[in-house]
Amino acid sequence: MNIIVISFDSLRYDSLGFGGNQQVFTPNIDRLAFESWSYSNNYTSANESAITRYDIFNNTIGSMHIDKPSKPLFNVIENYHKHLIFDNPKLTNYSHDFIDKFDSWMSVRGCYYDKFWCYDDIELPENWEYSNTFNNITNPDNNNLFKLDNNLKSYSHSNRLREKEEDWATARLFLLSGQFLKDNANRDNMFLWIECAGMSDLWEAPAEIHKLYQQIGSNGKIDPRIFLIQNNLIKNQSSNIIDALVAAYYARITFIDRWIGILLKTITSIGIDENTAIVVTSMSGHKFPFDNLDSFNLLENTCHVPLIVKIPHASHQKDITPTSSTGIYHIIASINNDQSYSTSIAYQNQKGIIICAASSDNPDDFAVTDGIDFTHFNDIDLSLNNKISEYALKLINNRK
Repeated sequence: MNIIVISFDSLRYDSLGFGGNQQVFTPNIDRLAFESWSYSNNYTSANESAITRYDIFNNTIGSMHIDKPSKPLFNVIENYHKHLIFDNPKLTNYSHDFIDKFDSWMSVRGCYYDKFWCYDDIELPENWEYSNTFNNITNPDNNNLFKLDNNLKSYSHSNRLREKEEDWATARLFLLSGQFLKDNANRDNMFLWIECAGMSDLWEAPAEIHKLYQQIGSNGKIDPRIFLIQNNLIKNQSSNIIDALVAAYYARITFIDRWIGILLKTITSIGIDENTAIVVTSMSGHKFPFDNLDSFNLLENTCHVPLIVKIPHASHQKDITPTSSTGIYHIIASINNDQSYSTSIAYQNQKGIIICAASSDNPDDFAVTDGIDFTHFNDIDLSLNNKISEYALKLINNRK
């Protein structure tokens, strides 16, 4: 059985149609969810995506970074050719240990945070345009803008020559993934991890997609100063700015949905859909564009993410079992071992995993959930049950 994992950053559960969002257009992911096992109570094991990636590979919860992770998941799938395709420059800038132990990997250049060549001139990409809406925030001055966020300078330079949809980093990511699958269509032991840069990369969608969510009559272009607000370099909470942020966020999701649909068609057209399992999830949620949420909503937004598992010939089911990174680990292990899909679910129930989120800054700041309510570990009276299973407590104590 081939295994394809498609992961994102900053994709909340309620940002997709099947997750209850009636404003965003995600027909391909929704259709996949309705053909698969979809977990409505899946939570990242931390609010930082790097920790969640680590936990999936190491069967841990909220672990801190270590120099040389063992990645026991690779031992489970040791007979697979393990390939990574990513457009997330953070994996090369800050997460070298994630790339380690893959048999091969490819990177799509040109995303935010990516490092590009030295240059002097500044030229805006075709879909960027200064608008009056942002003039009361900061002057539309290139030098000022790019001094505040130097990553935008690199991004604008590397993407200034885009001419067609296939030139966008997201499109190139999934086209490259499709080509890899075509080149290896005769294999029956591929493990392909596709890591897509975060949903917060609001600029990563063409104008025609942005027009779906902007005000009627808009041209689909975005003001680059929106990034200064999104990255908290400039504070602004006006309704117009929030509307612009939400529109860009939804456009990004819809554009990714389009290219996931193209990849799914490729999988079918080359005839590997009958021996390929697909897992779709996110490494983190997103509190954007709201900065003043209470702790309950903050954890719900930053940790509650989708989990879709497509197994050939398996029927659809929406499962409310609370799952986290350890759940994804065991789901992949079950697929590799050709166990029935119910085995992985029984494992979840047996362990009673209701623990989800760990602070990346403070090892003692932990949160647990039953899929409905959150409780901070710091506030828990350990003499009481407090909905914490024995297994969850063991994980917490081992982590400290």
